[in-house]
Amino acid sequence: MFVHGTLDMNLMGGSRIKDKDNLLFNIARGDWSDSYVTVLLDTTVIFRSSVQVNTMDPVWEENTRLSLCHNASYLHIKVWDKDYFDSELIGFVKVPIESVVANENKDDVYELEDSQGLLHLHLSFTPWHETLTTTEVPRCYFPERRGGSVVFYQDAHHTPESMDLHSSQDNSSPSAWEDIEQVLLKAKQFIYITGWSFYSSIRLNRRRDSMKIGEILKKRAEEGVHVAILIWNEKFSAGLCAGLIGTHDEDTEKFFEGSKVHVALVRRNSTMYPIKERAKETLFSHHQKAIVADNPDPEKPGKSSLVAFLGGLDLTDGRWDTPDHELFNTLNTSHREDFRNEFFDVSSRLGPRQPWHDVHCMIRGLASRDILRNFKERWRMQVREKASLMDQVDENDFDFGEDDEEAEVAWKVQVLRSIDNDSAVFSSERKTFLTSSHGHLLDQSIQHALVHVIRKAERFLYIESQYFVGASHFWSSKEDVATNVVPMEIAEKIASKIRAGESFRAYVVVPMCPEGKTDNKIILCSMVAILRWQFLTFQAMFRHIADALKEVGSTESPGDYLIPLCLAKMELKGRVSRDLPRPSEGSEESRWRDLSRFLIYVHSKLLIADDAVLVLGSPNLNERSLNGGRDTELAIMALQERGKNEVVTDGSVAAFRRSLWMEHTTGKSENDPLLADPSSAACARRINQLADDALVNFAEGEASTHDHCRFLKFPYQVASDGSVTTKENMETLPFLPVPVAGDCGYIPAIFTT
Repeated sequence: MFVHGTLDMNLMGGSRIKDKDNLLFNIARGDWSDSYVTVLLDTTVIFRSSVQVNTMDPVWEENTRLSLCHNASYLHIKVWDKDYFDSELIGFVKVPIESVVANENKDDVYELEDSQGLLHLHLSFTPWHETLTTTEVPRCYFPERRGGSVVFYQDAHHTPESMDLHSSQDNSSPSAWEDIEQVLLKAKQFIYITGWSFYSSIRLNRRRDSMKIGEILKKRAEEGVHVAILIWNEKFSAGLCAGLIGTHDEDTEKFFEGSKVHVALVRRNSTMYPIKERAKETLFSHHQKAIVADNPDPEKPGKSSLVAFLGGLDLTDGRWDTPDHELFNTLNTSHREDFRNEFFDVSSRLGPRQPWHDVHCMIRGLASRDILRNFKERWRMQVREKASLMDQVDENDFDFGEDDEEAEVAWKVQVLRSIDNDSAVFSSERKTFLTSSHGHLLDQSIQHALVHVIRKAERFLYIESQYFVGASHFWSSKEDVATNVVPMEIAEKIASKIRAGESFRAYVVVPMCPEGKTDNKIILCSMVAILRWQFLTFQAMFRHIADALKEVGSTESPGDYLIPLCLAKMELKGRVSRDLPRPSEGSEESRWRDLSRFLIYVHSKLLIADDAVLVLGSPNLNERSLNGGRDTELAIMALQERGKNEVVTDGSVAAFRRSLWMEHTTGKSENDPLLADPSSAACARRINQLADDALVNFAEGEASTHDHCRFLKFPYQVASDGSVTTKENMETLPFLPVPVAGDCGYIPAIFTT
């Protein structure tokens, strides 16, 4: 049976649970079973409780909310005895899935089979279509906020020559980093920054006379502004592995040493078990990328308001780019001190540089207060010895504007997170909106929001994500490693529209290749594993769509509904600046100068539905970002509302999506009538045609014009039955010794999913 909806579960406790510890020898009195519960949909684990020690009447009182998009026959509930090296099954319950969906068990008591004892468990299932009554994502830690403003940015900077539709809108601005610099310079009370990486030597403004960000923050701190920075403490940043990931955390701490800037390097720790703590701080990261500061209110002279930035851009090297994505011509100017190529060892004087595509946003209004609260909650948990520093900023000092109920168009913004109680001190008033897993409290609102937006979508989805992995319960390999349901929610949305005879399309933009140098065996192993998970994810989606097409008797291809894309840049050879020295014959630099092309690394984390609503922030669409107990993440869901109930589909969100398509099609999307409606079959066919031609040209051809399409079809070949192979004669990615479909490796799946 296909189960699609939301399952709320309250594990209350157990009674007369069978004792396994004293069953044989009864050596230690009072040494009873250490019980915990797992819940599975057939063989897929969807929940695990905490361990209740030495009791036959355990009390859990743990709640969780699960988005279900699964094929299942039973809900399998198991009670275990946790021992030092293993776990022993105490008893189990198998509940037919039809009974769960019908909410048949009213007394919340389940008798354990194979054992004495009872389990007290409340289950409540809600079909997917009954969860969509409001635009707000229900039961989230941070509620939806009305009012304020949102500004969207594509890439770190816009030049006047860049294709730019949305900069003409009232809510837009040309440069994320220049706007950030202005906020840092104008702050009067505080500046709080959290990041995966931070580099004190970057210049937010690429004028030669501009200050580096580290110097700006030192200066502001000397002027009395309270400056605090939370940076992920990368485990590999010191010792033999120094610089492996390159987050500059140790350098950042040294740079600010002795200044008035408060810097905290924090690892992704576990407060429960020492072994898990070591594993957690090695495997997972603090991935939030946000700034929040006070600034003069632009509409109320003399008053201060809060302004926040968040998205995919870390304040570090290699991120500054424009929609032009120059390969060579900025090496002596904008990128003189900021060169990055993580794929090949090439000279910063000769190039090519690695183009970097990203999205970011600026937020004012009540939602910015929630971003401030996120920083304070993290600081109080992770920098407990300096927790009192967070008392220096009183959020009541700031003006958040009034909700103008008569406004023709108003923003609605909801702050979202993936985080647990190892990384944040949660408000006691909001804990009821959290879920439980392994005894931790989790804020999983990012995954809940993505599912909510996908389920409400009516016409199309446009996605940009650095990673795309999930729904492993549908993979052909049956690997239970990435249980987030986002990819299958997308596939089921398409399938449901096919069955209803309605038009719907999903466009998914990912990097051509995960970042890394292929001559490093460890990094290469990680790269091919990620590509394998991505291949299995898309394959499962295409098969689900193919089943729906077969069901209605259609001969169309699943590839006409789900379109995987990547990005690349080709340049005319004669366009390279004469100021650049010529590389030596036969060198790596000479090869790339002759090729005059390179993949554009997609680092964005963005989902847009129907040109109406978006989710934007730091999370990728993979298990690490969406689990809640792995990487810490921060995002927003935003939309505009006209009047009280009409969601705007021709406003700032639409303009932002159109501007991104202008960048990726070099203007064609605004001039080609076939590309006007992303939900239409004509648009999907046209994008497929442009992207197929662009892929072949990138791999084999020459740049004949400056306005080639930068959308490339990801090199998959999709059959009518949904089976996926690599594109003919393209088993490896263009110019990279990396298999398109990835491969198995020795890197643990928990690290690469």
